[in-house]
Amino acid sequence: MGSLGRVHSTQPANGHRLRIPGSSRWSRTHEPALDIPYSHHERRDGSGYPEGLSGEGIPLAARVFAVVEDYDALTSNRPYRRAWEHDDATAYVSERSGRHFDPAAVAQFLVMTEEPLSSEAE
Repeated sequence: MGSLGRVHSTQPANGHRLRIPGSSRWSRTHEPALDIPYSHHERRDGSGYPEGLSGEGIPLAARVFAVVEDYDALTSNRPYRRAWEHDDATAYVSERSGRHFDPAAVAQFLVMTEEPLSSEAE
C-alpha cells in the first residue's frame, strides 16, 4: 500500500482520537460530528472499516455522510479521472443502497438531489 493509502486507512482512528472528554474544547454536542470521521467508511453490509459495523450499528451521521461523500467524490474531477455526470453518480449510489449505504439515507439524498439548486439570490 502506498503512503497515501496508509494515511487514508488511518483517517478513521485519527478522527476518533479527537474525542477528549474533559478538554476545554470538548462538548457533548460534538459527539455526533466526531462519529463521522471514525465511521463513514463502514458499510451497511458490515464489509467496511475500521470496526466492521453494519446496519443501524453505524452512527446515523456517518451513514448520511457516506452517501454525500461518495457522490461528491464521483462528481468531482480527480487527477486520474474526469468527474461523473449527476445521473451516473446518483445511479451508482442508488445501486449500492442496502449493501454499502443506508437505504433511508440514499432515498432522502435522491429526493434532495432531484430538485435543481437555484444559483439566484432571492
